[in-house]
Amino acid sequence: MWISYCTIIAFMYYKTTCRAIYQRISILFIMLLSGCNYKSIFIYRLGYFVNDTGQMKRVHLLLVLSLTGISLMCGSDIELLLEEGKGFNEFIFFVISTTPSAGEGSVPVSSEISVVVNDYPDTDTLPPISPDNFIVRTGGIPVSGSTAFNPVTKTITFTPDTVLSPGTAYTVFLSRNIASIAGVELTADYSFGFTTAAASEPEFELYRGAMPVHNGDTYDFGTITVGDPPRDIVFTINNTGTGPLNLMGVPYVQAAGVGFSIFDQPDHPVPAGGSTTFTVRFTSPTAGTKTAVITVPNNDSTENPYTFTVIGTIVASGAVPEINVKQGSTHYPSGTEYKFGTVYVGDSSVPVPFTIENLGNGNLTVSSIVLGGAAPGEFLLGGLPAFPASILPGTSIGFTVRFIPTEKGKPAAEVQIQNDDSNENPYILKLEGKAKDH
Repeated sequence: MWISYCTIIAFMYYKTTCRAIYQRISILFIMLLSGCNYKSIFIYRLGYFVNDTGQMKRVHLLLVLSLTGISLMCGSDIELLLEEGKGFNEFIFFVISTTPSAGEGSVPVSSEISVVVNDYPDTDTLPPISPDNFIVRTGGIPVSGSTAFNPVTKTITFTPDTVLSPGTAYTVFLSRNIASIAGVELTADYSFGFTTAAASEPEFELYRGAMPVHNGDTYDFGTITVGDPPRDIVFTINNTGTGPLNLMGVPYVQAAGVGFSIFDQPDHPVPAGGSTTFTVRFTSPTAGTKTAVITVPNNDSTENPYTFTVIGTIVASGAVPEINVKQGSTHYPSGTEYKFGTVYVGDSSVPVPFTIENLGNGNLTVSSIVLGGAAPGEFLLGGLPAFPASILPGTSIGFTVRFIPTEKGKPAAEVQIQNDDSNENPYILKLEGKAKDH
């Protein structure tokens, strides 16, 4: 009777369900009834009917009792069989590994999130059917994406709809409600975190020689005469960021205006820590002040596009500048001296203002103003313009000088003004002061 009852149960389970676990049990019954070594098979497979707390599931109780009946008919000691069983823990449902691993940093933003489990999950307990059972979050906000299972590797994979954000912490949550196809749930809720790699950002910097040209600045090309050779100025692009700097213009650098053009284009892209150059050419067949805007489209998130203005003056042939320097209303021809008077050692005179005038009919270009002579360290320049400085006929620019003696005596120095006045270059303004102790 036991055998008949067991056979009927096996047949019913085999015919009424498509789940592999029940088919295995049905086959198990048939194997037992056919004289197979039921002891080893029974103990190994019994683990399928034990959930994560070690309790028998009610729905399987009848099958277990049937098998117990067979063992009793054969005179076996069921208690001994259970003690020798080694299949119970093997079929607890749990996470084996994750990618990224827990606590991993510098994870690529294009990564998928994978979880390897020890058995085949019931896909009804995974998204999209059960969306709350597998969630990826950042800042408490779920990340949208799709979930798939690979039966070959037993891997649950979450693919974000878009790339992950750089330099961001993420948390992955798996509910204990995720179950295997045998109905065994995860042993507990499972979560882990990881952090994506920081963004690689470029940084656009522009220089003319050692002088920075900031975004929005104006650079003066000075003055040339109609018919003169073009004036070419080389600018350097430095990428001081951590990612490649892409120049995205067509062409890379563009000039919009009159009198200016891009003579040499830069290389592209500019690697992190690298540099490249481009050349702006100034020339025109007509006299007058010329202006253009130089634009460099790029992938610097805070300086795109990078723009600056260039200006320059072209004078007609025969027009010449004439430099003159004065303090207040007093003119100081080149080579004459200005006296500061007495100042205590360690003190400073008030700043004395000087004016550079252009008395000619052509533009005057001042390329530099520096201190020289015997004791340039006893004096200090201030209020200097950006160089080269273009002074139109009848206009002027200014600067200041202070006397800052460091020792007793009568130190002397000179202001050297480099300019394009054909007979007064450099223009020399001599300085003298008297220093005494307190």
